[in-house]
Amino acid sequence: MLGLAWIAAAAAQTQIDLSTQAKKVDFSNASSTKPLQVGSTLPGTCVTGQMFFKSDAPAGANLYACTSANTWSVEGGGAGLTAAGDANYPMVSTDRAVYHTALTASRTDTLPAASAVNAGTAICEIDRAGLLTSAITLRVAPHGSDSINGAASGPLLETTYAGACFLSDGSSNWTVMSDAASIVSGYGVLCSLVSGIAQCSADTSVMLTRLQAASWADVTVVDGGSGGTAFGGCPPGVTPPLTTYMEVELIPAHSSTGGAATFNYCSTGAAGLFEADGATNPSAGEISAGQKAAVWYDASGHWRLKAKPGGTGSGSGATVNPPTAGGIAYGASSTAYATTGAGTAKQIVLAGGSGPPALIDFPDVKIIPAANNNGGAAGAGWSLPGSGGFAAAARGGANNIGGVLQGTPSTGAYGTFDFELPSDWDLAMQPYIKIFYGSGSNTSGTVIWTVSSACSKGDGSGSDDAAWVTESAMPAQIMTTANRDWAQSAQFTNLTAGNNCSAGSHARIKVAVSGTATLSVNVEMATITVPRLLTVQGN
Repeated sequence: MLGLAWIAAAAAQTQIDLSTQAKKVDFSNASSTKPLQVGSTLPGTCVTGQMFFKSDAPAGANLYACTSANTWSVEGGGAGLTAAGDANYPMVSTDRAVYHTALTASRTDTLPAASAVNAGTAICEIDRAGLLTSAITLRVAPHGSDSINGAASGPLLETTYAGACFLSDGSSNWTVMSDAASIVSGYGVLCSLVSGIAQCSADTSVMLTRLQAASWADVTVVDGGSGGTAFGGCPPGVTPPLTTYMEVELIPAHSSTGGAATFNYCSTGAAGLFEADGATNPSAGEISAGQKAAVWYDASGHWRLKAKPGGTGSGSGATVNPPTAGGIAYGASSTAYATTGAGTAKQIVLAGGSGPPALIDFPDVKIIPAANNNGGAAGAGWSLPGSGGFAAAARGGANNIGGVLQGTPSTGAYGTFDFELPSDWDLAMQPYIKIFYGSGSNTSGTVIWTVSSACSKGDGSGSDDAAWVTESAMPAQIMTTANRDWAQSAQFTNLTAGNNCSAGSHARIKVAVSGTATLSVNVEMATITVPRLLTVQGN
């Protein structure tokens, strides 16, 4: 029985606590060992000294240690690697590759002064621990007044395992060598870390897009043409492909000599070089040696000079007359630009068709009907005197059933109406009046219209029964046919400040008819056109 009990006890003892039951453990002869916990997600809790193998991390950055309660840090490293903590890190001149062991918020690391290292020295920033996300990012900034790629700020790293390397010019600028996040911005280069080393690949479709986009931007070409009327060259570095509407800043080695000219972009073939109209050859000296000439590639396979203000100097391509301050620019011809005069503030632009545009006041037209007709009962729209005035009547036509004011020119008649001179009335311009009337039964005789005005300011300074000021009479109109519509107009001359007529004032208008016609004419309406310099709620 004792033997059986011993065997049972021995069989039950299958697990050994190495921390208390082992001494000088040697696994060198074991067929295999697997001492670490393995997974793609770090445990949420840990105790100091605990280890973990992160299977989805780049080779060389898989091993993590619990450096304090519930805090994991990537372990291992390589030559030149500098580990930064969970804070902004100011790099020093001896750093060569910097990474953060932990990040709980976005940080900014600052490069050392470019002058603190030799020209050609490179320093890299890498997300060795795979900590970066779109929410937790890492910005690399230049030191003091230094620049990165000529700018005051550097790239933003925002994708896991992103990295960027910077090359010093030994003076004041760092150049980005590789940028793992750059593919996000569309540069077509993707970099990642393998065993602590940045490896990059190219996305050719993205790079082609960048090249095509660059072809629309200004590209500087130093002329290497054969002289005379031939120009040519290619921009340094990456060459944008030749595409329609691309622009090039040509720095010619010689001046144009007149006559037919050509431009050969990056050995694509000599194409005609013309002025802005696409037909005229550049004149002698129009393209000046050493002076930039802006040219662009048109849809016809030709190069054209771009216009420059002033119409002088290389690359003018078209005459641009010196502008007038406040004027409106317009195409004076197919090869010349011009500007209008400055005009008056708040005027509006009136298209001139093939001619120049004009600046005019806004024409505010006010319609004052003379009368109305309601079922045969005519009513006056204007004010009429007790005697000597027009009389309201229905036109009584088959189609025209409107009301009219009737008066006989040979005996005379008149009526009055009121309107407001707007508060934004252009005081430098007098309003216009137009009278619409029918000849009635008259087939002979003349009709003459006379207009008078009277104004009051509305501030209590003048009488509400101001005397009439007579305007010049309109030309006599001869009546020849019955029931014909006529219209006559004139411009006021006496709506002036001296007659209490000002912007915002009350104007009364008297319209009188005279002449030799012996039968009634039919007054239909009058219109007043006031020139305004428009102001919001100007009334």
